[in-house]
Order: sequence, then structure tokens, then C-alpha cells
Amino acid sequence: GCTVIRLYHRGAWGSGGIYSFSHCIEDTEAVLSYLAAGGTERYAIDPARIFLLGHSNGGNTVINVAKRHPELRGIMAYCPFDHKGAETLLGKENLAAMLTEAATVLHIESPEALVKDSETHRDEWTFPLAAYPLKDQNILVIGGEKDTVAPPQYMIDPFWNLLTDQQSHAVHQRVDLLGNHSLDTCRLKLIETVGAFIESLS
Repeated sequence: GCTVIRLYHRGAWGSGGIYSFSHCIEDTEAVLSYLAAGGTERYAIDPARIFLLGHSNGGNTVINVAKRHPELRGIMAYCPFDHKGAETLLGKENLAAMLTEAATVLHIESPEALVKDSETHRDEWTFPLAAYPLKDQNILVIGGEKDTVAPPQYMIDPFWNLLTDQQSHAVHQRVDLLGNHSLDTCRLKLIETVGAFIESLS
């Protein structure tokens, strides 16, 4: 019962262009602009029931895009990657090494440019700053109890504690699954959790 737009960011999965974390946010904004300009009619999408879902850096993307889009019906982030939280966890040098290694499957300007993009924006993108702007948004956050890339205590807890300290009529749901960063041992539970969240808001 859902229309799914699966976004292949520029520079990833064969898409043209240069991949960067900033471009992920710009690409997602472009999709929302497309929908607002008539895309919802073309694909018979209810404009009042648009959700954003993202994994890892995609979680960073949806959290930061949603701050500017209160019209969204809800957002879902699983194993979201907070660049600032990763810096706290790993230190700048180790984080840079991790981002450089991950970039081997992406079309990037350079490893240095990708790391610089993270360094430039991580204070702006850090999840706790989104807690107030998102307090009236419907939010599902899913963590992996065995996630060593985006451990929930560094990536989710600081944001979640601030979010749930505020009064709101929105639905705020958190689920921690017994899985690693890709949640590859609990994908069915992940799908069930996401589906139930969407259905509860329909």
C-alpha cells in the first residue's frame, strides 16, 4: 500500500556525479521539491502521508532534512550515524580513516574532500541539535544493540533523551534490535517495526 521512492544519491550505486554527505541532504531536498511540484499527483501519493527513511548516514540525512519539513508525516532512522558522535567515539584521525575506507565504493572528489565535508558540518548536523526542531514530528528511531559503527549510546541516546524530555503530541518511538550496524540478522523485525509505525499513523 506504499509508493516507495528509493533514492540513489549522486556518486553512489552507479549514479552520476560526486558523492558527499552534503549532497545526500541536497538530493533528498530535491526529491521533496519534486514531490511538491507535482510528483505526488504523478505517482498518486498522498502529500499528507510522506515519510522519510534512512540508514546510517541516511539517518543523518533524514534527521537534518526533516528539521526543515514539518509537513512530513514522519521520519524513520535506523542505526543513524551522527558525525559528531562518531568523532567523540573514535577521535578525528580514526573517524577520518573510517570515512576514507568506506569511500572506496563511492565516486568522490577525494578522500580528503569527503572527510572535510564531515568536519565542516558535524557540529551543525549533530543529532541533539535536532531534538527541539523535531519535537512535534512523528519519529521512529531504531538502534542495533551490537552496532559498533553507530553505537546507540553515542548516536541515539543524547538525541533521544533531549527529544523525550519535551512535551509533544507527536509519536516518538524507539526500538533497539539485537543486530549489528546493517541489522542483517533481524531484517524481518526491522521491516515489521517500520511497517507498524507507518500503519499506526495512517
